Amino acid sequence: MSTSPDEGRPTPEWEFLAALGSDAAVRSGQIGLAFGTALTAAAQALRSGDGLEAALVQVERQIALAAAAERGVFLGIIERSEYDTAIAPGHLSAGLCDLHVMAFELEQRLGRRERAKQHLLHAVATGVVHPLPRRHLVGLYVTSRDYRAAVDTLTNVVDDESEDATRSAMALIQLGDELAPLSPAQSTVSFQRAHERDPEGVGGVLAEYRLRTPDGARPSDEEIAGQLDTGLRLVLAGHRGAAIDLLVPVLAWGLYSPRAWFGLGMAYRAILPDFLLPPGRLSSTQRKDLSKAVQALRMAADLTSSEPAAHYEIALAELALGHHSTALASMNRYLALRPDDATALAYTGVIHFLLGDFRAATLATLKAQEQEPENALSNHMLLTLWELRELQ
Repeated sequence: MSTSPDEGRPTPEWEFLAALGSDAAVRSGQIGLAFGTALTAAAQALRSGDGLEAALVQVERQIALAAAAERGVFLGIIERSEYDTAIAPGHLSAGLCDLHVMAFELEQRLGRRERAKQHLLHAVATGVVHPLPRRHLVGLYVTSRDYRAAVDTLTNVVDDESEDATRSAMALIQLGDELAPLSPAQSTVSFQRAHERDPEGVGGVLAEYRLRTPDGARPSDEEIAGQLDTGLRLVLAGHRGAAIDLLVPVLAWGLYSPRAWFGLGMAYRAILPDFLLPPGRLSSTQRKDLSKAVQALRMAADLTSSEPAAHYEIALAELALGHHSTALASMNRYLALRPDDATALAYTGVIHFLLGDFRAATLATLKAQEQEPENALSNHMLLTLWELRELQ
């Protein structure tokens, strides 16, 4: 490893190699960024309560490497090794944001509140348009009764998310919720703005509920938790209407529950028994409910980025709506967390086929069949691709 001529201080290349611990890995282009691995390990530790410190070490190592990468510390090394384009500025910033959010959750669980807060501030500083860091900051400010900072933070969320109707509406609803004990009139204005921002979406549904329900009717935390459990049971039992009626208030009163967002998304999604129904045959009601399903599931995915289920369900709903590119992106996110799922691989083959990329469709389908030879979807796709080849 090299040092700079002035006083023998380490060069940026040396700094990076020291952090990585393997110059051979760098020379081969395998620079060792492993966001997904660290995030998955951290999520498992949070679920089990075991190995929190070890998971935090993994996450902080990736934060150090990604931060060095973002500063251009090893830009020349990447160029010399012809590393793939995944290591791009946007990729690094998004990875840093996710890593800092996960570090926040680990530090919170370990009881180190100030260190947790610093990770949230670093996540916001990445510049990634992501609602979760600021919303967690709001939670910290509210807990410490710093309502002014909470309102200022939420206002920034609304400004940053102006291009995304659903997330902007969620921020406005939360702003209205925080304003309720301070200024009921301004709280109402925030709920009205939320409804205007997303009138046909799930944000509009929640805003409408808050507009017709006085703040004094807010249930206790125990009542909200009971409604959530009952609503999720109703989703599993197939009672979608009753489930929606229970889960909407849960989310309208407390927007931090990924279980509630996932349950609401699955309840809206249940309007279709078959996700491969051609988009042209969807009724207006089915299309609206599937769009709400995607919105709710995306909120769940934002809150638990390392949990695969939401990404999978988003992909299927987008596929049903005919949004093939976004369906493929969501399925690829799922596969990054569950690479051995043959059915998901087969679905990527279907989506590539619908996008007209027959080579990619064939590769994905063959890989799915290799993993699971009896997989019905991959076998059907192989037959379709074979028939297409015969016609050509």
